[in-house]
Order: sequence, then C-alpha cells, then structure tokens
Amino acid sequence: MNLRVLGTDSIAERFGAPAHLRDAGLIRHLGISNVHPEQLAEARAIAPVVCVQNQYGIGARPEQDAFLRTCGEQGIAFVPFYSIAGAGNPDHLVANVAAGALRLSEDDLAVLDSLHRGGA
Repeated sequence: MNLRVLGTDSIAERFGAPAHLRDAGLIRHLGISNVHPEQLAEARAIAPVVCVQNQYGIGARPEQDAFLRTCGEQGIAFVPFYSIAGAGNPDHLVANVAAGALRLSEDDLAVLDSLHRGGA
C-alpha cells in the first residue's frame, strides 16, 4: 500500500491504520508518496517503509538529490514521478527525448567552449 501525503499532513494520523493492517498480515509492504525527509522519518518510526514515490527528474533541486541518496542509504526504493517536467505537451516530450540523441561535433564543442569563455 502506498499512502499519498498532502502537504504537511501528520504521518502519525494517517500511517497508523495501514501499519495496523500490515501487522495483521493484510498488507505486505508500506510506501509513502509526496513526502519530505521529516515525514519519512516519522513514518519509519511507526512501521517499515519500503518505497518513497516523489516528484524527481530533470532539473531536480539539490535537496531532492539529497533525499534520493538518503532513501538509497536506508534501503528504501525511490520511485520518481514527473521525471520529464514541463512535458505536458506530447510534441515537447518527443523533442525532449530526441535531444538525448544529439551528438555535437568537435567544432560545435569548440564554439560552445569559446562562447562560455566570453568569446564572440
């Protein structure tokens, strides 16, 4: 079972019921979604958490990277959603995926390097 948390909801109020179902053998694994590190810690104090499903993808903020690493260190699977943000339009998604196949020539890289260093 994966519990979706909204904003700053109390984990204790919402995670207790699924934890009881797990203890009764009716649910095998528990996961949480849309959480912050503090909420994960609160949930883990109640019952084992096997996965976190959070927004993560291109342009992730440093704190999202840190949370991803924390989950890995704790043996918790991280399931990203919205991995290609800003792709609500199918044409944009196709363009984003196609960009991964681009290969720049040595000349292209030299021009970009020159521009990066302030050249014209």
